[in-house]
Amino acid sequence: MVLLELENCPVCETELEEVEEAPLKVQQVAEIVEQPVEIREYRRPLYQCPNCGWSGYSRMPLGVKEGFSYGGRLCSIVGWLGYGGNLTWRKQEYFVEYVLGIPISQGSLAKMQRWFQESLESSYQQWLRYMREPGVRCVDETTYCARWHQVLVMGSYQLNSLCSDVSSHPQFCGAGKVVRERL
Repeated sequence: MVLLELENCPVCETELEEVEEAPLKVQQVAEIVEQPVEIREYRRPLYQCPNCGWSGYSRMPLGVKEGFSYGGRLCSIVGWLGYGGNLTWRKQEYFVEYVLGIPISQGSLAKMQRWFQESLESSYQQWLRYMREPGVRCVDETTYCARWHQVLVMGSYQLNSLCSDVSSHPQFCGAGKVVRERL
């Protein structure tokens, strides 16, 4: 919360008095912070069991890959830039370096893209099996469908609902055609 105060009148420079009875004017603003990415260092001591002799380290937290310098959320952003945003390697590199403030190589970008793709593979295979089941499905030849990504995780009712929704409102899908098909 930031309280914005005035000390002097902007017109005549006289010292101002706050009107206590008046409600505050409040405005919430979403903004990218100066340093949107933080570096975390994880330290894990070696443990050993005195009973059975097992030894090892604790697991890395969810979203952190062993031996990899970039977290899951950052990899998701970069993955979306490449696959969803269709940005070239140079544009992705520019975004990560100048917007997020992280020096990065194209090799690291490629590793991030690969991790992003691998993390989606099981969901994609599940979706593919689902789409092969008998019944009416929605097929879109473009990637411009506004609600398409939400549909992939929502299930049959939403998918069939989107088909009728989009076919009656073609502006949702850019220049592509929506086709109803019985698989």
